[in-house]
Amino acid sequence: MPSDATVLVCTIFSLAAAGAVFSAKTAALRGTGGEPFPPWLDKLCRLAFLALLFLPIAAWELLPRVPLAISFLAYLPSFLDGTEKTGTRVSPWVRDWAIWRWFKRRLGLKVIRTVPLDPRKQYIFGVHPHGILPFGAMINFCTNVNGAAELLSVEVRVLAASFCFYVPFYRDLLLAGGGCDAARYCARGLLETHGKSLMLVPGGATEALYASKGRHTLVLRKRRGFVRLAMQTGAALVPSYSFGENDTYTQFSSDSGLISKAKKSFQAVFGISLPLISNVLPHKCDITSVIGKPIEVAQVKEPTDEQVAALLERYIAAVTALFDEHKQAILGDDFTGKLEIL
Repeated sequence: MPSDATVLVCTIFSLAAAGAVFSAKTAALRGTGGEPFPPWLDKLCRLAFLALLFLPIAAWELLPRVPLAISFLAYLPSFLDGTEKTGTRVSPWVRDWAIWRWFKRRLGLKVIRTVPLDPRKQYIFGVHPHGILPFGAMINFCTNVNGAAELLSVEVRVLAASFCFYVPFYRDLLLAGGGCDAARYCARGLLETHGKSLMLVPGGATEALYASKGRHTLVLRKRRGFVRLAMQTGAALVPSYSFGENDTYTQFSSDSGLISKAKKSFQAVFGISLPLISNVLPHKCDITSVIGKPIEVAQVKEPTDEQVAALLERYIAAVTALFDEHKQAILGDDFTGKLEIL
């Protein structure tokens, strides 16, 4: 007869497999669906996910069950509070942690603002490239190490994949830094209801798979959602480029076979990629995030595909110009590479 632990593990994997199929079809954890789950269903999914994470700990009695149950119940209100949709749990204390200064030294993090920004306006900042982890967005703009709040002059929320807010404690770290759910309805609500500006990495999970030292490849030509959102809300688009972002990790090439299929399946379900890297800590490097000139956007409540495509082309031209203007000064006079946009 199988042990209770074996039965529990099989049950967990069965439920996880069923959930994965459902999530892949509905984009539930990728935030790309047009309508949100009803609140009760959203909380039920989150509760089930958290329970699946706690169950193995209980099954193997890694912690006494009473303290484990108390910990689970104590954390539950925070896990289900929905603040990833409103961005109301920013913590200046967390943004000042000493660990962020360590990252700043190791990654040579800097920010250059090319023009002043109007604090009365709203903006959608596009950050490029994604890298394995987007340190340019995460450390430069979710912490206080480089004075982001003063530089930007506006209150910004940084968007992350919906699945990130299903991960216990990691979600709390993101929320403390100003992270919010990248689902379309959340992003629009942050602009229209909460009056925030947004920062996002349009290339996302797919772009991370192109990250390698010295490479400057953006996945952008089919990324129309943030451009459409700018038109619908009238928020100005601000291109920015983090030079050195792709130098932090060494990624193994795995463009074929079972590994490639597994990575695509993982991305289809969770909206985040699974690059294979050879180093745990990021390499020492220099990341300089350059914030470009805003592109003013006229508000159009229902923009056509042609209007969105035209504005995307303007944005791509602005990103390219920003890269070309600063590449020699930051990467050196001997740099001869080009920006590749897919």
